Amino acid sequence: MKAERVGELQPLPPDVGEWHADVESAAGREASRAGLTREVRTFFDEQRGQLFRQVRYRDAATAEI
Repeated sequence: MKAERVGELQPLPPDVGEWHADVESAAGREASRAGLTREVRTFFDEQRGQLFRQVRYRDAATAEI
C-alpha cells in the first residue's frame, strides 16, 4: 500500500560521493570559459536520509577550490 502512495525507492547511484568534472552543462561550459572547472557529486546524508547534489568550482590552473 505504501509503495502505491509514494513509489518504490531506487538504489543509490554507484558513484555517490565521487566528484566529476561537469563539461556538458551550460554552467560547466561557462565555468570553463572563466578559467574554472565545475565539479558535481551526489552526496547521501545518512543521518537525515537525504540525497543532495553538490557543486564546487576549482581554478583550472592551480586546482584550488
